[in-house]
Amino acid sequence: MRVIAHKIDILTGGTNVVAVGPKVAQDLDLHPMDRVRLTVPENGEDAPYLEDDKKRVSCVATVDFWTESRSGYEVALFEDTFISLGIEDGQEISLTPLGKPPSIEYIKKKMAGEELSEHDLNAIIADVVDDRLTGVELASFISAVAMSDMTLNEITSLTRALVNTGETMSFPHDVVADKHCSGGVPGNRTTLIVVPIITALGVCMPKSSSRAISSAAGTADAMEVLADVILPKEKVIDVVKKANGCIAWGGGLNLAPADDKLIRVRKPMGLDPIGLFLPSILAKKYSMGSTHVLFDLPLGYEAKISSIGEVKHLKSIIIRLGRMLGMKVDVLISYGDEPIGNGIGPVLEVRDVLKVLQNKPDAPKDLEEKSLRIAGRLIELIGIERFKDGGRRGDGIKVAEKVLRSGKAWKQMQKIIKAQGGDPKVSLKDLKLAPHTYDIVAERSGKMLDTVNAVVAKVARMAGSPQNKSAGVYLNRKFNEFVNRGDVLATVYAGSEDKLRRVKRLLDETPMFEVM
Repeated sequence: MRVIAHKIDILTGGTNVVAVGPKVAQDLDLHPMDRVRLTVPENGEDAPYLEDDKKRVSCVATVDFWTESRSGYEVALFEDTFISLGIEDGQEISLTPLGKPPSIEYIKKKMAGEELSEHDLNAIIADVVDDRLTGVELASFISAVAMSDMTLNEITSLTRALVNTGETMSFPHDVVADKHCSGGVPGNRTTLIVVPIITALGVCMPKSSSRAISSAAGTADAMEVLADVILPKEKVIDVVKKANGCIAWGGGLNLAPADDKLIRVRKPMGLDPIGLFLPSILAKKYSMGSTHVLFDLPLGYEAKISSIGEVKHLKSIIIRLGRMLGMKVDVLISYGDEPIGNGIGPVLEVRDVLKVLQNKPDAPKDLEEKSLRIAGRLIELIGIERFKDGGRRGDGIKVAEKVLRSGKAWKQMQKIIKAQGGDPKVSLKDLKLAPHTYDIVAERSGKMLDTVNAVVAKVARMAGSPQNKSAGVYLNRKFNEFVNRGDVLATVYAGSEDKLRRVKRLLDETPMFEVM
């Protein structure tokens, strides 16, 4: 049926919804939550893409009713759907009813606690990509995985299904290195130090990174202070040719697109089962052509992983899963109860990174030491014998430190920044901070026993980070240091006085530090 599409100027970021007029609903016997395919007629019912710009010209949407439709043969679409179809307000489109996809039966199978086959998981993920599953159906699948978890075979099949429904990349190198951190620790901006160290050694390391979801900054948010991170596939390949590596936003590369849709559902539900988050990570590494991947798993009461038993179990699965996918994988278990570095927020974190790369005397030692540990382990995973200064196991950190101390890592970072369109001459004085500040002072003398990760991240976000890259928190004192009453423990940088007032109210109710 041909209908006229009208735009609702709201971006939902979720499943496509089409609100149909009463005559459309009556003629096609449509009911709320039914599925339909929307197609731009002039491009043909079966044409999934336009030839010139690859925009989608068809999509699946769920039905709602539009009682205010004037002619009855009109539909209302949110702006997301207009963008995906590449149409204008008032344009004619075609609407075709669809039945329920077979993958719903496979979701029910998982809800019953049964193991899913590779065919089952391929069908589910294909329908996720095509938006054929409603939010309720997606939530049911995620809940079923969380309740019964997944076998190693299921996790492997799901990873491959995520890869097969997105873009993939390849590089003409026998080694393509990568790293991943499970997160939960403020600061911790090791990627911006590890990538230049590894690529300075001649190793290919195209790093796709994420933006912040609930933290004060993601790696992509921090790198964006220095250079462009929204790079198309062709640009990533070009940057890697020039600099051996890159630090790009993964969301712009269409890697495992089904995973982004699963994340949008599971994050609000607070569900992060191994059977979903490991495929989420490994699929993106696999899609980038990674051959050697080091996982950093911070462990601590305030980190995402709080149990030594849990982290050992996770380590075992990661290594076995990597092997099944044909990748060499290693795991570093790190300390996760305190922030890493002094700055929390994109600009503040980049200032820490530049201090480390430039060997400044006031560089945060914890960030430097952790970055060297990660780089060293990655060097050993690749094979210490590849590097002329290499030796036996345990010497990887020596190779990494030599690259850092020689200044080669900073020169390499400048090369990456330039290749990604940034200014390689960037200096600390160029990185301006938000103008409104507030000092958090010690109310008593004693030892710093704790810096509460969750409060640090929340304060930085309330100050405006990561949207305002210059906002955040600078930590003046760290764990186990002695402080005197009245010492400045941290400084908050906010984009406005109003944001600063909200930060103060939060700190009145929830302390950031414990001093005893």
